[in-house]
Amino acid sequence: MPFRTTVPILLLVLSVGYVATNLCVKDNLADFGEKIRTTLVEWKNEILEILANRVQNFKGELEFASYYQDSMVLPRAPNRARIWGYGIYIPLGKTVKINAAGKKYTALIKKDDTWEVVLDAITSKGPYTITVSYSENQIKLRDVLFGDIWLCSGQSNMGYELGRIPNSTNELEDSKNFPDIRMLLIPKKRKVEPQNDFDELIPMWETARNTQKLSSFSAVCWLFGKEINKKENVPVGLIDSDWGGSPIESWMSADLLKKSNCRISNSAAPKGELWNAMIHPLLPLGIYGVIWYQGESNAWNPSPYSCLFPEMIKDWRKRFNERGGSALDFPFGFVQLAAWDDNLSKNNNWHTNFPHIRWAQTARIGYVPNDVMPKTFMAVAMDTPDFGHNGIHPRFKRPVAERLVYGALHVAYGRHNVKHQGPFPTKYLRRGNRKIQITFDEGDTPLKFGTTGLFEVCCSLDKLRMCSDNDNRWIKAKLKTTQPSGVIISHLCSKKVFGVRYAWQESPCGYKDCAVYSVENNLPAPPFVYHGKI
Repeated sequence: MPFRTTVPILLLVLSVGYVATNLCVKDNLADFGEKIRTTLVEWKNEILEILANRVQNFKGELEFASYYQDSMVLPRAPNRARIWGYGIYIPLGKTVKINAAGKKYTALIKKDDTWEVVLDAITSKGPYTITVSYSENQIKLRDVLFGDIWLCSGQSNMGYELGRIPNSTNELEDSKNFPDIRMLLIPKKRKVEPQNDFDELIPMWETARNTQKLSSFSAVCWLFGKEINKKENVPVGLIDSDWGGSPIESWMSADLLKKSNCRISNSAAPKGELWNAMIHPLLPLGIYGVIWYQGESNAWNPSPYSCLFPEMIKDWRKRFNERGGSALDFPFGFVQLAAWDDNLSKNNNWHTNFPHIRWAQTARIGYVPNDVMPKTFMAVAMDTPDFGHNGIHPRFKRPVAERLVYGALHVAYGRHNVKHQGPFPTKYLRRGNRKIQITFDEGDTPLKFGTTGLFEVCCSLDKLRMCSDNDNRWIKAKLKTTQPSGVIISHLCSKKVFGVRYAWQESPCGYKDCAVYSVENNLPAPPFVYHGKI
């Protein structure tokens, strides 16, 4: 707590105690009250004497905001890094001096006792020592790198620790070869109002040399950042801010939820409190992008997600841009939900809604980026189940991270030759009475194939109506013939076919054994549904 705030609080506590002892005297507890009052008077005099001596000789105190620390990463050019902190008992309007990367800057003390500086764009990675001074007081940030900061957020699958994945021992040993990756794990906390800083629980930047800390860090976040560091040769700051079991509404600002046209859930889960405590304080940092793994806790009511998710992305971009100078269209990657269990009861909607939440994650379009969700990328994860072990928390995070990296290289780093999307259908043709030819990616993507049983067709009894999502008129279709860039499926519908869907199951296939993949990068086709006469 700042010294300027501490002084009046101490005096207030003493005053309240003094009044309370007077009440004791009036209530015939004279001896007891008098002893307390005498003690408080002595304490007060001692405290006032200490404060008087301190203020008389006070030169002002400087502090960085809690998450500005040694061994951190700040944003590289073209972004401009912001650094801020507190000037405790430094008069309003006084000048703080900053030295960073060979340049000198100044900042003024503001009414809220804070100072802030925006550095010039810095291209060289460092490491640097950044110095802030006022009068005889000086504070430093040491071993600071300039690179790309990626925020990793969501629920427990984002928080799943690196030390729990297969072959984690080798991964942790290898991490020592990546000194330019720095990690910040945000403490789990809720707040009813947006916070500007972390107070009781202070996150600490760590290097990969600290394998004990890394073992408890997000596996997806680390594996993603490691590959970005290798392929882009740039320092990477990884910020893990996750909370198991959290719905998307917890990560959205109260302002957005109030003005949103989306259907907001009436659940008892606190709304906006994780945004307030675990995202809002980070706004000044200037992130490069976000990766997101969340959605399981919205599967019980998936329909609003197709509206909420794009709105949240847009709002995060706006707020990080306004406060920290992040790009207004910074890249946003996410994981389309993995499988859970191959033996689930079909009467439990919370489980069987996974196909619908996967579809909603793409704004009901099926792929990203799209017009509703620009500059986004997606890792399909339905073919990474961990049946019989961790269920909803599959240990297999490497393929998830690899697919996110493909998306980041293409969307975030402009490597447009990198294949990052799985095959997606672009044409449906009827071939005879009971066969349908499906072409993927306009015939431009060479395909390979796995299991054969993931297709369904809508068998319209009246030859007019399309099938709803849970309609029992969806019947199985078999992958009959494979082609270089498509498939032919066969079905038993004797009526008109009014739609096709694929992998519309909670757990559609075994490990990397769904029906359709791209040859390049082995990317699975995402689940899709087409409504229309064929």
